[in-house]
Amino acid sequence: MIFVSIAEDKREFVALRCGVDLFSVAQPRVGDWPTDPQPANLQHKELLIPPEAEKPESLLAAFADIAAEFSKWLKEDEVTILVSQVEPMALNPLLKTRDSLLAMLILAFPEARWFVGTIRGYGKSDGDDKRLDGFRARHDLSNLFQPQQTPLFDGAGLRDWVRERAKDAKGTDGTKKDTRYLPRREQLAIAMDEETDYANLHAYTAYRFGFRALAISGREAADAVLGRNPFPQWGTPDLVLEDLFLNFPSGGHGLSDLERVRGKEFPVLEQVSPPIQKPYPPIEEVFSPLEEESPLIDDAYPRNERKRHRILITSGQSTEHRAKNRKYIAERRIRLIYKPLAGIFSIWEKSGLDRRLRWLDEMEKETEHRWIPRVEKTRRGTGKGYVWPPDWREIERIEREEKREREKEGKEPSSSGGHSSPGILLLIARHLIGRAKSMLAKEPPSVEEAVRGAVLAGDALELLGGKTPTSAAEALSLKHRFELHAECQFVGVEHHIPLVRRFDEIKRDAASIARWFRPEEKERASLNIQMNIVNQLLVILRQYNQFDEEQVCMARVRRLQNSLYMQERQGWGWIFWPLMRYSEFLFKSFSRFTLAIFLWIGGLFGLFSLIFHMRDVPDKALQGSSCTQGFPFGDAISTFLGTVPITSYGYWAVALSVLAIVAGLAHLGIFISYLYTLVSRR
Repeated sequence: MIFVSIAEDKREFVALRCGVDLFSVAQPRVGDWPTDPQPANLQHKELLIPPEAEKPESLLAAFADIAAEFSKWLKEDEVTILVSQVEPMALNPLLKTRDSLLAMLILAFPEARWFVGTIRGYGKSDGDDKRLDGFRARHDLSNLFQPQQTPLFDGAGLRDWVRERAKDAKGTDGTKKDTRYLPRREQLAIAMDEETDYANLHAYTAYRFGFRALAISGREAADAVLGRNPFPQWGTPDLVLEDLFLNFPSGGHGLSDLERVRGKEFPVLEQVSPPIQKPYPPIEEVFSPLEEESPLIDDAYPRNERKRHRILITSGQSTEHRAKNRKYIAERRIRLIYKPLAGIFSIWEKSGLDRRLRWLDEMEKETEHRWIPRVEKTRRGTGKGYVWPPDWREIERIEREEKREREKEGKEPSSSGGHSSPGILLLIARHLIGRAKSMLAKEPPSVEEAVRGAVLAGDALELLGGKTPTSAAEALSLKHRFELHAECQFVGVEHHIPLVRRFDEIKRDAASIARWFRPEEKERASLNIQMNIVNQLLVILRQYNQFDEEQVCMARVRRLQNSLYMQERQGWGWIFWPLMRYSEFLFKSFSRFTLAIFLWIGGLFGLFSLIFHMRDVPDKALQGSSCTQGFPFGDAISTFLGTVPITSYGYWAVALSVLAIVAGLAHLGIFISYLYTLVSRR
């Protein structure tokens, strides 16, 4: 572990060294005995930020220098950062002060732990004092001696605090307007599993859908958050994803008994899922796939308790506690899903959270003296405060109203960064993107590395909001590539990974990014972004021999390519639209191709029957013809296979024969090559 002390004055390092020394008391010692033994696996570095670094012209250079050092240290080991003093209410990266430099570093290094010493800013307002007390409880130096929690998913909420200051800071009109799009994560999720990869993947799933998350894979960390004497700063989580058969290496015997053992060892879980009022929902409904909310459950479950969700994940093996656990799960309306799961989207869908999560979005409107919240929309499927992609129509509508009000009051309109992300946030995002790209430069990342890369890319995308399209598209591509790497690398995920939801999300985010192009180019830009990302995913799937998913990707690329072709050749290019869409239908799957051949034969059979009966062909006209002629079904097969053309009863039959032969040659030739591709790759 590497400790980094940050101070403004050399004298402040003394107190920070004491904190490191206290932490290292329990560490094993290595070195020369008895003269100078050193703590094992612990380094301490000191970083002095001089007053000159606070000058606006020096701020960016200071960030670049410090970020280079942090990047180097993070490649070596975990990094814990101790800051001598900070003013939390000034942790806005756009203000260009020393505290804003710290805010930039906090956003740029999500995997680093941050703890602060002196907290400034008390006495300015009662409301701020209460918030500062909460900040102190979560981030002061005393937290250094708690069981370690991974900071990657912002469980303590430090990055969310910085985003809030950038988004909602009063008295900075330009900041308020420029960064209104930043998504927040106001709720906490817990992912608990003794297998670290499972815990990280489930925590990341909650994080990407709008929750701050803690990945817990040790008993000490679980006790600190959920135990009998939990640390109060964590509170009650809003979402818990937990393994049913927990068995922590440091102690967890009997935790598979949900009521008698786990409920007593982790009483906070009882607050997440208290018993519902009778009548209980049927057990069959709890253990069946979630389609709609049951009226019985809606009536039985108190409305104020349904804000929290508890999901149990299990492989389904039978134990002596099975019957009692089923009753416990039904009484508390806990959702049960089974391993293996088919990736990130599958976890969210099977748990029902994509439908059950809902919250009221309170957009803010500026008036003369205060900010007045107004309920605008009900958001679904994400944690509270997380709106992604940004609701630009609503943001622009509120900005227009604010502009009209300020004009009525004779005030100047607030300044804005225009159609681009704020430069400071772009700098941070480029740093995150660069670090994420370096993780893909060598060999395929492990599950842990892929999850970390996805967080870096996802944070960069959210900081940009799509307003800097090229960088945003690059971040979006990296995010989905890392997620797919994690799903393919992890043996706990099903072999067959559904891609439809991922494609839908890529299309949605690409459209949000493309809105910053000129109107004539929006659709084409969106298609280009989608095609670039899907092509990258195709390479990854081929690398892991995911053949079926590769075919799905190829079908998607084919559709995007055809759509782009028609966009570039508007007018006469639409002549080929039916043929292009038909080819997409054929190549989407083997079953569709086979169905198309049978439909062609059936259609030809109907047309030959119609011609045969309309022309009332005499028997002598068929003399000397093939044995299949005169029988519409035989005519359809023989012409489609190109064996015998029908020429004995009229010009319409000849024309239909030509059409059938051409269609048959095309379909059968392509079908054979397509079948060969399937067989050879499998």
